[in-house]
Amino acid sequence: MDQATCKYYNGDFHNTHCEAGVCYRDVTTEPDRNQGRAFRKPCIDWELWHEIGPREGRKETLNESLAREWAKRGTCDKREAPTPEEIAADDAETERRFAEITESLNRGIIPEGVMVCGPGTFGKCKCNCPNGPCEHIWDGPVVRDEDPDAQEIEGEDYVPSSVMSATCSVCGKWQINHDMWM
Repeated sequence: MDQATCKYYNGDFHNTHCEAGVCYRDVTTEPDRNQGRAFRKPCIDWELWHEIGPREGRKETLNESLAREWAKRGTCDKREAPTPEEIAADDAETERRFAEITESLNRGIIPEGVMVCGPGTFGKCKCNCPNGPCEHIWDGPVVRDEDPDAQEIEGEDYVPSSVMSATCSVCGKWQINHDMWM
C-alpha cells in the first residue's frame, strides 16, 4: 500500500473486484486484450507512483506509450488514497505476516495461500532465485494455457491468447509462473 494506490486495490491478477466491491473491468477503459490495460485502471495514480519512486531511491517518469494509456484511464467513485496511518499499519502487518511465513517455512510447513517452488512439494526443487542457485530443470513438457475469457469480436480477426511455458521435469512447476514470481 502506498500514496499512489487506492486503499481498496487488492490486485487484479487473481481478483475480479477490489475490496470496495468495484469490478476492475467496469472501471477500465477499452477491452482487456488491448495492451496497456494496467495503466487504464484508475486504481493506481501512475504519475504519482513514478514521482514517489516505484522502488526506494529510484524515481522516473512515465514513458510516452504508458503516458498515453494513463491519459485514457477510467474513473472510480470509490477510489480513495490511504492515510499515512493506514500505510504504516499495512506495512506493519506485511512485516508480521512475512516473519510468520518465514518461520513456518523454516520448519518445513507451507502456510495456506503461500506459493513456493514446486506444486506444493516443499523441498523438491531448491530455488533461491534471484540470488541462486535454482535447481529447476526446464526440460519438462511444454504446456499451453488458453485464455478462458477470450471471445470473438464481431468484425475483427481475433485470435484468443494463450500462454505456452516450459515446465520443470523434477517438480512440474511452469517456467512462466516461476519467472513471474521472481
